[in-house]
Order: sequence, then structure tokens, then C-alpha cells
Amino acid sequence: MRLKSTTGNQELLKKNNMEHIIRAILMNAPISRIKLASLTSLNKMTISNIVDQFLKKNIVCEIGTVNTLRGRPPTLIEVNKNLGYYVGIDVDFNQFQILLTDLSGQKIKYEQYPLKKKDPAYFVSKINDILLQYQNIFSNTMYGILGIGIAIPGYYNDKKNIVEYTTSLREWNGFHLYEELKSGNPDSEIVITSSSHAGVAGEIYHSHLKETDDLVYVAGSWGLSVGICNDGMILAGSSGTAGRLGHSTIFADGRQCSCGNNGCWEMYASVKALYNALDIQQAQFPFHKIIQLIENGEPAYIQAVRELGYYQGIGLANVVNAYNPKFICIGGPLALLKNKLIDSIWISLKERLPDHFLRGFEIYASKLGDSGIAYGAVSLVVNQVSQKLVKLALQ
Repeated sequence: MRLKSTTGNQELLKKNNMEHIIRAILMNAPISRIKLASLTSLNKMTISNIVDQFLKKNIVCEIGTVNTLRGRPPTLIEVNKNLGYYVGIDVDFNQFQILLTDLSGQKIKYEQYPLKKKDPAYFVSKINDILLQYQNIFSNTMYGILGIGIAIPGYYNDKKNIVEYTTSLREWNGFHLYEELKSGNPDSEIVITSSSHAGVAGEIYHSHLKETDDLVYVAGSWGLSVGICNDGMILAGSSGTAGRLGHSTIFADGRQCSCGNNGCWEMYASVKALYNALDIQQAQFPFHKIIQLIENGEPAYIQAVRELGYYQGIGLANVVNAYNPKFICIGGPLALLKNKLIDSIWISLKERLPDHFLRGFEIYASKLGDSGIAYGAVSLVVNQVSQKLVKLALQ
């Protein structure tokens, strides 16, 4: 009979506690030791010993004290920003956005690029070139790009490491995106997820709703999908494809969708639907021009937004009935339409839901605007980066 190693168990417990603590610091900095103890449910001695170990390795740093009404002012801690940075990538039908942040999640750089070819190998090559430029620009950091989060308009199978299904970028289906990116960025942690899951994560961790447990996030880009946070957990479903509500049917004999179905919600309530309603092409007419004309009060554009909100309301009535959320967030480029879209959604909802079900929830446009999904991609890589920082602290 072989006895379990007590030392091995202690080492594993310490490693788990270290990951728990560094993850809490990454997500909540600046933070005091007392607050860390409250968030992690670890005792003060454990917190103090592990924080001291991170301090000795220059993984975290003390940044001063915060005044309190009584007692000794607590010292605030944050991750050493000179360690490196995160990259969040939001891929859409014909463009992609790249967000570069420090380890506290503060934006350093945000850029948009056209997706000139649908070939996924082209995308990987383009991303690698951009990341190499970033590495050269920020070569003064200790570890460069610590983590890369990528949100795609579809679903990634992380067991097979392939793009499992996307209707807007069919050429990507079956592509080993993780392996191809990892070969060009071997020292970076990489996480790939859907736009809707990234969007809801970004809203929770990077906006004013850090405390919410019940949130529906509408990823309003060229397509449409929904991320759902219920009781503090992001709903993924049995195979990771939960949230395909953009392909729920709102008109049985409606417009044909790229998924092959007819009358899908996204055909009436997405950025694509707005362009179709205005009879313009995105390549010749960037979205920011639409925003400008709406803000200038152009009647045809105002009417198109009202129509978009009407159809948003049809789909969101189903969402309210199904999930009873506390918050509904309109994210992605549609967030830039702000109250003009939100007001129209409310009018539509009031036609479909009894007053009783209209109380108790809020609909708002994300303050993160069209960068919310990229912020979410950043937040989802924190878990992997925390494991890497623990390894560095234990060396």
C-alpha cells in the first residue's frame, strides 16, 4: 500500500492558494491584503506569506496606502505592470479589432484592421506580424505578451482545438487556430472563445457592473449572438454553443440567413441588418459614418435605427421570458447607437410583455462600446496568466 505524500499535498495546496490570490489581484487591483482575505476566504497569515513571496519575485508591488476612518491604513497591492501585457482580439465578418492592455486591464492601444481575406491562414499571418510589432515596441517589459485572448463569431472546440462552427467565416470551420497561433507565439498563453461569451465577460470585469450575477449581453456586430451570465456563471451549454439566439426564428418565412434558416433574429437586428435597411455597403461606408449621420439627425438613418430597435425588442422579449435577467447590455458596434436604439427597444418590448415583466431589469448600451468583446477576450486569459505567474514565483 502506497501512502500519499503530505509534502506533495501541502505544495499543491500552496500552489492553488497562490493562483487564487494572484487571480484576485489581477481582477481587482489595486487591492489590500484585508480585501484579498475577504475575496479568497484565506486567512491573513496565508495571504501575507504568499503576497510577500510575490513581492520578492517582483510579480506584485505595493503602491501606497488608502485612508480609513480608523485603524492603520491598509497598503494597496497590484501586479507589476512591467511584467508584460495582454492582447484581446475581436474577429468579425470583415474586420478585426486588437486591444492591448497592461496587466490591470488599462488600455494601451486599440486598433481596427480590415479582414481582407477569409482564409484563416491569412488572419494568423497578419496577427503574428502585428504581435511582433508590439513585442518590439514594448521590449522593455520582462515577459512581453503574457496572454492573448481571441473572440470569434462562432464556436471553438477546445478539446479538439479547432474552429467548430461559424456561419460568417465558413472557411475557418475545422481550422486549428490555437496550434497555428501558438507556433508563432510560443511564450504567450492563448484562449479562444465565442464573441458572446467574451462580451459578457468583458462587461462583468471591465465595466460598472462588476457585482452583477445576472446579465444578458447582446453581441451586436455583423451577426448577432447572446452571452448569458446566470448566478455568476457564464452559460456555455453542454457543447459550448449556448447563446446562438441570433439564429432563433422571429419570422417563419422571413429573410434567408447565412446559416440556411429563414427569419433569423440577426437578419433584422444586427449591423448587417442596419446596412441592408439603408441599402449601403460597409466597404464604402464605415460604421462611424452611420453614427455621425444619426447624431446629426438624418431622418432616413434615425428611422433605420428605430426599425432595428423594433426587431431587437422582438428577440429580447424572448430573452426576458427565458432568462429573467437583471441587466440587458447591448454591446459591440450596436452599443454606439446608444439611447436612440435603447429607446426603440423599450417601445417594442412594451408591446410584447405585460407591465409586471417590464419591471426589475435595465437595458443599456455598453460603456465599452465596440471594444467590449476585445476587453472580454482579455479577461478570459487571466486564469492562464495567473498560473504562469505562480510558476515564475516558485522558480
